[in-house]
Amino acid sequence: LPQFLYIQPGFSYNHSYRENRSLEIRPSPNLDVRNLDENLDVQTSFGIFHGQLFSKIGSLRDESKDTSLQTAGPLHVILYGLEKLSQFWNNLRLTYTFSRNSRYNLVERRANWKYRLGISNDPQAGISRDSFSNSWTERNAVEVNTGISFANVNLQPRYSFSRTFSYTKVKQSITKEIRFPDVNLSIYNLPVPQATNFISSSNLNLSFSRTNTFTYYPPTP
Repeated sequence: LPQFLYIQPGFSYNHSYRENRSLEIRPSPNLDVRNLDENLDVQTSFGIFHGQLFSKIGSLRDESKDTSLQTAGPLHVILYGLEKLSQFWNNLRLTYTFSRNSRYNLVERRANWKYRLGISNDPQAGISRDSFSNSWTERNAVEVNTGISFANVNLQPRYSFSRTFSYTKVKQSITKEIRFPDVNLSIYNLPVPQATNFISSSNLNLSFSRTNTFTYYPPTP
């Protein structure tokens, strides 16, 4: 999607539906049943170009006063700070993802149009003759990432949270996962000893991530 002012939205929708009516899956040849499979992935994101916004606001100041900030006044100092901040604090991106996978086995009828398009998780396809193998999973996830760059150093912090609900007739589970801190540090063009002829450049990449996962099993109705 195109950028609007200082925000660039993004959206994707991927859905697949499969219906299997082959004779191999039927308990008896005269029994007209089918297996249903559905996969859905929806993602929306917002890129916030605050660096461009800060630079635009900072340019409103009188740059001739930059050499005497102590007497320029608090408003000028704020505008000057925004201009400098825009030079090393990169864009911010917020992403939300929803995904679902479901399977219904040996059902009597074709799924309704809402299920075939990914709008509903209930196919309303009549009785399932293998309900114990029916299953579906839903996942909601949020991620925030940004970047800070100055000189030859690049720092990329991220935060992510997800909640996954899994269902079968005999067991349900809810899993929550938080990844924070999640940081990647890159340092480019490190000094190379002059006596080392076989090394032309040197970079350093460091990553640190911590993930906490909690799973809860609610009682099956």
